[in-house]
Amino acid sequence: MALDLELDSLDGIDEKFHSEYKKGDDGKYRLDVSGLPDVNGLKSALEKEREFRRDYEKQFKAANDELEKLKLDSLKKGGKNDDLIKTYEEKVNSMKSDYESKLSELNNYVKNSAVDSEAAKIASKLARAVKGADGKDYSTYETLFEIVKHRMTAEVKDGQTKVTILDKSGKPSLTSTDEFLTELRNTPSLMPLIAGTGASGASNQAHGGGSSLTGKLYRSEMSAIQIKEFIDKNGRDKYLALPAKRPKGD
Repeated sequence: MALDLELDSLDGIDEKFHSEYKKGDDGKYRLDVSGLPDVNGLKSALEKEREFRRDYEKQFKAANDELEKLKLDSLKKGGKNDDLIKTYEEKVNSMKSDYESKLSELNNYVKNSAVDSEAAKIASKLARAVKGADGKDYSTYETLFEIVKHRMTAEVKDGQTKVTILDKSGKPSLTSTDEFLTELRNTPSLMPLIAGTGASGASNQAHGGGSSLTGKLYRSEMSAIQIKEFIDKNGRDKYLALPAKRPKGD
């Protein structure tokens, strides 16, 4: 069965999955997966970015207005304020540079939050419970989350975020969320991790076993856990640089 990311209650949920959820202060139950970022923080991140822009625009306008007054006054006094103007210009330029640096950091945070949020929604729709090596039931959510988010990118424009799904070569595509879900469900190496595919045998993949990264690697032949392990160790760019398929005759 697929495990929802957020529930109002655990009614109707198999009791063996209750331990996978944690009750929040708002009374809702959320899938509890250690080590994952707060996927509910996108709204606050966007609000913080907008507030930062507004505050800077006010401060920059005030500083720029003061600079223009100094220039006008200097003209009236025959250039006697030139040194002060130079100092003030440096201050305004420094303010602008600091703003652009901080805005870049904030935008990256917002983009990462947007990707995490969308990846979490998709992973929760696909995740299933599997038996771990210890005989306990575990969700495949965490493994799917890591795989899915490496196929996404985001941009921030006019205070809004847009998440784009990347193709298998890592380039932005026009693939919709529904098309991406279909692709994932039809990916043989992921089927053991996905609810409703009829595949089994994912217990080792879902909780750390059955992984081997030796020899020549081809993306189409790597299991879900191998993909996650490779990306965690080497990064998404190196994963996408691996050959997609084994050459004929190899």
